[in-house]
Amino acid sequence: MTEQELAHKILKQKDLFALWVARPSSIQRDELLKLFMVDIVGTNYIALPLGNGNTGYFCEENKLEDFYQQFGKKLISNWNIKEHLSTYKKSAQELIKLSQKVFVIKENKVALLKFYQDWLKKLGEYSLYFLTPYLIENQFETELKDILKKKFPQKEDEYFEIIAKPSIVFAYQEYQIELVKMGLKIDYAYLINKYRWIPEYSFREILLDKNMIDQEMERIVQDGLTEEILKIKHNVQNNQEDYFKLISSITDERLKVLIELVHTYVNIRTERIEIFKQCQTNLRDFYKIFTKLVKKEMKEFDYSQTISLTNQEIIDFLNGKTTFDLTQIDLREKKQYLSIYIGDNIFPLFIYNQNLIQEIRTELTHEEAREQFKGISAFKGKVTGKVQIIIKKEEFVDFKKDCILVTQFTTPAYIPLMKMAKAIITNDGGITCHAAIISREFNIPCVVGTKIATQVLKDGDVIEVDADKGIIKIIKHS
Repeated sequence: MTEQELAHKILKQKDLFALWVARPSSIQRDELLKLFMVDIVGTNYIALPLGNGNTGYFCEENKLEDFYQQFGKKLISNWNIKEHLSTYKKSAQELIKLSQKVFVIKENKVALLKFYQDWLKKLGEYSLYFLTPYLIENQFETELKDILKKKFPQKEDEYFEIIAKPSIVFAYQEYQIELVKMGLKIDYAYLINKYRWIPEYSFREILLDKNMIDQEMERIVQDGLTEEILKIKHNVQNNQEDYFKLISSITDERLKVLIELVHTYVNIRTERIEIFKQCQTNLRDFYKIFTKLVKKEMKEFDYSQTISLTNQEIIDFLNGKTTFDLTQIDLREKKQYLSIYIGDNIFPLFIYNQNLIQEIRTELTHEEAREQFKGISAFKGKVTGKVQIIIKKEEFVDFKKDCILVTQFTTPAYIPLMKMAKAIITNDGGITCHAAIISREFNIPCVVGTKIATQVLKDGDVIEVDADKGIIKIIKHS
């Protein structure tokens, strides 16, 4: 199939595709979605660089909704939920253990192939949990709120807040606690060894270093967060106690199951990403060894080109079956490509023609002027203000008080910015996501799950956030 024919096929089916998420990427990061979108959900999916440092991942919306419906029905029985949560723990432990084997792997094609195939198998099992938080939002959070409102009309909000608060200390918070406790005597080697994975996302990022640690400590001190960080474990313990007190008072079995499911996923939502980032960071050693082997045959080959290969290209090389088209790989590295898994293909098809890519991008992202869009109300309020888009941690220092924070999603690292924000808007999330929890804690108007906020809005746009209705209107373009 020629690029022109492939583009025509995509455009003909454009109404089937909807943006799922947008993220920093590399081809190896794109390939993760194949493991759950294609192999688990059964949808075609498109990876399309959006021109803002992110790649947009588009899937067939009806197939994803069907998957949510069918998987949700299987999950809701008490037995299946317990099994599902137990399988998550087991899968996470197995993935971590396997990723650590890279440190003792032999530097030959046979050993690398065996490791990589084992990795893809275990990652495929774990990849289900990249989908399930969205399923919980889609299928169960609204039902839970409705039941709480019906059964406990006077305590609906109080009970939901208890359910929606994390009951574990996340690894990033552990890092902050250890850093604060060190004070002026920072053990850089210890922190870098234990938490080097924190900046990881797409195999490209600079990992944790002394400068990042110093910047984090400086930010903590300047923002007056020392006491708050030292209280994290105490607050989590209180959350646990409140949760167990609530769950033990519930007699309705379905409500009890829903509460357990939603609350556990408040923890899993962040924990699963932290676990995967640790494994990804370990996998960099595999890519470095792989690069050394390729360089024996192609002297100019480097690490950035390795992470621009597909899974099948890596397997084929280790099987001695292929050489690489460096021109195409360089275009992937520069994000001048579109890839799609379509039909029964075991590898993605690529488009490199920039005119065709722009035509598809325009159609899929609706790049025509958009003055209003909608999300999910996480905390009510109506404000007008200037947009400031924050994507990378390096941009945190530039955030200005009383701007409207627009981002893909938030993590505990965003809390100082969120406190300064006039309102919060995210691409991702539901009513139990991190942004929603923090906005309710600090009474900040918040709209989550817009999918497109970081694509539609620009820094300096003046917008109205109607978080009562979940509507964002552009008043004046920057």
